[in-house]
Amino acid sequence: MAARRQWAGTTPEERRATRRRALLDAGIAALGAIDGPALTIRTVCRSSGVSERNFYEEFGDRDDFVRAVYQDVLESVMRVVTEFAAEGDDLETRAVETFIGATVDNPVYGRILMVAPFTEPTLGSAGFAGSLAFASLAEKALIDIDDPGRRRFLSVSLVGAASGAIIDYLRGDLAISRDELIDYISRMGRQVSAIFN
Repeated sequence: MAARRQWAGTTPEERRATRRRALLDAGIAALGAIDGPALTIRTVCRSSGVSERNFYEEFGDRDDFVRAVYQDVLESVMRVVTEFAAEGDDLETRAVETFIGATVDNPVYGRILMVAPFTEPTLGSAGFAGSLAFASLAEKALIDIDDPGRRRFLSVSLVGAASGAIIDYLRGDLAISRDELIDYISRMGRQVSAIFN
């Protein structure tokens, strides 16, 4: 078998991975922009410095690319959120702080996860799957609810309500501080949990 040709000390696979990362980073910047998705293949290629030919080696079309950008951000946020330790005091507040840290403190990621599924038709099912993934994590934190059906209902409901508040906050329409956002979502979780207990 012939050895893979290196160029400037990198293999073709390394160069391809570098181009893919550059494209995804440009897509994240475009899809997470405040003004919404001004995301075109030409713009992404120009801002990433990657040719359109190389773009199509990685992604079938714009929709495929948008889904890949969303998935990349979702996986990044899920890594942060799943590292959260579900033990100790004030579980609800710590869980909310972790999620807010991953989405509100990085508003580009927050807009991609929370707003883009409403503005990008190709993300409809991906956005729904992302919400369910976060609901599954929330479900694990609801350790005081014994009934699995109640726990699932509560986790889906809380993630939906929190998502609505976070979207409003990211858009600048919710005139409260970050600390108040954390406090209100945490209180809502405790209050609703108490109703079902």
